[in-house]
Amino acid sequence: MKLLRPASLDEALALLSAAPAARPVAGGTDLLVSWHHHDKRDWTLLDLSRVDGLRGHTLDEHALTLGALTTYWDVVGDAAVSRAFPLLAQAARQVGAVQIQTRGTWAGNIANGSPAADGVPALLAYDARITLQSVRGAREIPLDEYFLGYKRTVRAADELIVAIRLPRVAYDVAWFHKVGARAAQTIAKVGVAITHAPRGWRVAANSVAPFVCRCPRLEAALEADARFANPEDVQALLAADIAPIDDIRSTAAYRANVLGRLIYHWWQEQARAPAVHASMETTQHEARDSARLDQALRRERSIMLMNETAQSLVNEIRAAASGGFRTPVRSEPMAAAEAFDVVSALPARDGLNPDAVAEHLRSLGGAAKEIRVGLAGGQTVLTLAVSGARQAAFAWADALLERMSASGIKMNIGPQKPTSMKVFWGKPDINTLIDLGGED
Repeated sequence: MKLLRPASLDEALALLSAAPAARPVAGGTDLLVSWHHHDKRDWTLLDLSRVDGLRGHTLDEHALTLGALTTYWDVVGDAAVSRAFPLLAQAARQVGAVQIQTRGTWAGNIANGSPAADGVPALLAYDARITLQSVRGAREIPLDEYFLGYKRTVRAADELIVAIRLPRVAYDVAWFHKVGARAAQTIAKVGVAITHAPRGWRVAANSVAPFVCRCPRLEAALEADARFANPEDVQALLAADIAPIDDIRSTAAYRANVLGRLIYHWWQEQARAPAVHASMETTQHEARDSARLDQALRRERSIMLMNETAQSLVNEIRAAASGGFRTPVRSEPMAAAEAFDVVSALPARDGLNPDAVAEHLRSLGGAAKEIRVGLAGGQTVLTLAVSGARQAAFAWADALLERMSASGIKMNIGPQKPTSMKVFWGKPDINTLIDLGGED
């Protein structure tokens, strides 16, 4: 195997021009999956990790530009980008585990050409354009013109994807959903991203065709304000847009059925509560729309808080670690009084009222308490530790749970161990975990 390690973009392009069969490598996350399936004796890799000119991203009033080495985590950790393009943050958080998100790149997700690519539907829904560059010059093309077939693209052998540009426009609809065998760390069986802006509707789906594709017939139907009586109406339109197959993860029939049902139920929700771009005829409609927008903004702020917390943890760990990357897990003791402020600052989610939880903590008193905050497996983790005998600790925990239940806070009690019990609440993809434990 031959490894080429350019230190600049010009050098990288020159090396690729001289060795067009070389495989560009950014994060390497897709490369390692197929590592053992290749004969590496004649393999040439072009390592882009030292090309600083491909790093970073910029957001201005006109566009978001992602350098070819921009990772999923770079987007997750940028609150301004996540607010402007929320589907990017949602898609990024569903790409593998945190370790993959910190190494995998948006450009690599495109270049790999997988039909199941998690990031590409969101990019297509935002009308992304990619810049291809070689020693011969640069060209920019729409992402929806990049793929030609399974693992086939318009990129010439001597070209690199050097940037991805997303125009910044007002989106009044932005929706993303991924279906996999598990809630996390899974390859998509079906995925879809939908947006609406002044330029019209965009519907992009993955795992239902030889490459991630837009659904132009369905887009046209949405533009014409079509009405759907059932999921089969949507599936009939999709039949001209997609070509799912049977494979080890799913079947063509399942994929077509699930995609149609996902979009139909999303459309039903839109029909029951018209999007903010719809014309409002009465003050009552305007008030309802305003309330819905406020709810969406609160949810977005909740996501942003988690993103910022996670990024700060990662930055601290990176600074402290001598090498490699470790899952961002940290426990920082706090005084008991600070616990109430921390819990109160948590974002509100379905079934969780942080103010109520903080008030319960404040009113319980009794044994000395501390709170430790960290992140593990994509979850915010609050450890409420109770000093003293284990019996007193569980009595305190039982009192907390009783008060929370009486307040109507929905929760699930996880398996109890001799030293701890766990309480889960919130949405499945952003669970909050409280571990109440005591010491002997």
